[in-house]
Amino acid sequence: MNRLGTANDPGTRTVEEARIVDFLLLGGWAHQLRSGGRQAAEGEIRAALRRWAGAGLPVAPDSGGEARYDPVEVLNFMKSAGIDGGDPFWARRYLRTGRRFMLEQDADWARTGAPGAPYTLPPRRFTVEFRRTISLAPFEPGAPLRLRLPLPLEGPGLSDLRLDLDAADAPVAFGVTPGRLEAKLPAPESRQFTLGYRASFTARPYVPGGQAGRLDAAEADLYTRPAEGLIRVTPRVAALAEDLAGRLADPEDAVRAFWDHLMDRMMCGAVHYHDIDMANPMDWLLDHGWYDCEIGAALLVSLCRSRGIPARIVSGYMLYPPAPTYHFWAEIWLDDWVPFDLLSWDLSSGGRDPAWRYIFAGALDYRMPVQRLPRHFVGPMSVRLPPRWHILASALPHGIRIGIHDIASGEAAFSDDVSVSIYQASENAAPL
Repeated sequence: MNRLGTANDPGTRTVEEARIVDFLLLGGWAHQLRSGGRQAAEGEIRAALRRWAGAGLPVAPDSGGEARYDPVEVLNFMKSAGIDGGDPFWARRYLRTGRRFMLEQDADWARTGAPGAPYTLPPRRFTVEFRRTISLAPFEPGAPLRLRLPLPLEGPGLSDLRLDLDAADAPVAFGVTPGRLEAKLPAPESRQFTLGYRASFTARPYVPGGQAGRLDAAEADLYTRPAEGLIRVTPRVAALAEDLAGRLADPEDAVRAFWDHLMDRMMCGAVHYHDIDMANPMDWLLDHGWYDCEIGAALLVSLCRSRGIPARIVSGYMLYPPAPTYHFWAEIWLDDWVPFDLLSWDLSSGGRDPAWRYIFAGALDYRMPVQRLPRHFVGPMSVRLPPRWHILASALPHGIRIGIHDIASGEAAFSDDVSVSIYQASENAAPL
C-alpha cells in the first residue's frame, strides 16, 4: 500500500501552504475557530507540515520558493503517520474534532465522552443555508445555462421540508424535483453566478426496525445489479465476498464481515478520481488500498450485491454546524434499508477503538440526504468538472466553503457555502 494513497504525481502538488493550513484548520479546529485561537492553530499546523515533509511528505516549491502540496497526499500522510508512525496530530486534532461532532448531539454523551446509540436522538428541526457560486468563464453572455443544486431529499429521516429559493433577482426558471434544484437562465455578463436556497426540515436518525418488510422483485433486481456507476461486481469482488462470507448464511453476518474487512485491511482517506480506472473501479480500489467515503461505499455495496444482498449508495450533508460537509454512505436491505457509514473508520482510529468501530454500522445520526442512487440524483449541469481537480474546504464564520478546483489553474469550477442551524422539534424554538 502506498503511504501517500496516490499515484505519486508531482503534477498534483499545486496547492499553496496557506490553503492547506485552512484545509487542516477545518478538520482539526472547527469549533475553536468560532472563538478565536487561529494563530496558535496555524503554528501547530505549519510545524506538522515541516515534520511530515521531513518524514517523506512530498513538497513542490514554486518559482517563488513557496511550498505547494497535494491535499490528498497531506490528508493520507497525516493518517498514515498517525497510525503507523505515532505522529500525534491526527489523533489529537482530527480524531477529537470528529468525535466531538458526534458527542455534542446529546448532553450525556458530551458529558461522559462516550457515544450512545444514534437512534435515541430525538427529531429536531434544522435550517440549512446553501449557496453555490459557479464560474461562468467558459460561457459567452446570453448563452443558455442549465445549473443544478442538490436539495434535501424527503424520506424516513427527513420530512416537513420548506424551501426558499434565491437567484439574486436574475431571470431564472426554476424546476424542483426530489433532491434536485434546476435553474435555467441566460449567462449573465458577470463571470460568476450565485444560486442558493434556505431549507428547513425535521430530521431524525435511523431507527432500527422502523420499516420492516420485503422488497418487491423489481426493487430487488435494481439494487442487486452488477454494474452501476462505481459499483462493479467483478470476478475479483465476487471472490473477495466469497472469501469473507462464503460460509455465512445470514446476510447481517456477511455485511459485518465486509465491514470488518474495510475497517481492518484498508485505509480511509482521500483519492484522486482521475487516477481511477473507471472501467474497473473496484479492482483499482482493491489494488490501491485506500478509499474515500464514495468509493468505499461503492465497494461495500459491490460486495453485498455479489451475495445477492440489495444495497445502494446515498449522499448528502452531515448536519454538524461547525462542519456540514458533503458525504457518502451505503444503505443495505436487511428487512429494511439500513445505513452503513464508513466514517466509523475515522472515529474509531482506523477501526482500533471498539467503542466507535460500529457506531455507524447499522446506525446513523442526523443527515440531509440529497441523492439515493440510482433513482434520485442531482445529475450534470452546463458547468463541467475539470479533468483533474482538488476538493478544498475551509471554515466560514457560520459554516464551511467547499470548492472544486482545477489542479492546473487553481481556479474553482464552483464552490458551495453551507451553514446549519439546529432547533428543537418545535419550529418556533430557539436555536441550540
